[in-house]
Amino acid sequence: MKSLSLFLINLVVFILLNFLDAHSTYLVIKKSNLKSEKNPIARFIFRKFGIIKGMFFLKMISIFLIPLMFWTYQEDPGSINSLLIFVNLLYSAVIINNYRIEKKLS
Repeated sequence: MKSLSLFLINLVVFILLNFLDAHSTYLVIKKSNLKSEKNPIARFIFRKFGIIKGMFFLKMISIFLIPLMFWTYQEDPGSINSLLIFVNLLYSAVIINNYRIEKKLS
C-alpha cells in the first residue's frame, strides 16, 4: 500500500471521478431541480452561485487538496493510498447513482 504508482493511479482516478461527479450531478439537476442534490452544502452553494459556478467552486476545493495529498504521501504513503481507495470507491458509488437517477428522469 506504500507504492508511488498506486498513489499516482489513485490520484488520477480521483481527478477523473471529480469530473464525472460534476457531469452526473449537472445532468440530474438540469433534468429535475436543486432538491435532487442531497448534499446540503452543495445545494446551498448552487443556490448562491448557480450550478456551473457552484460546481466549479466545489471542484476547486478538491483540486486544492492535491498538494496536501502529496505531502501526506511523503509522511504516510499507506494511509493516503488507503484513503484515496476509499474516497474513489465512494465517489464511484455516487456517480453510478447519479447516472442511474438521470436515466430514470429521461
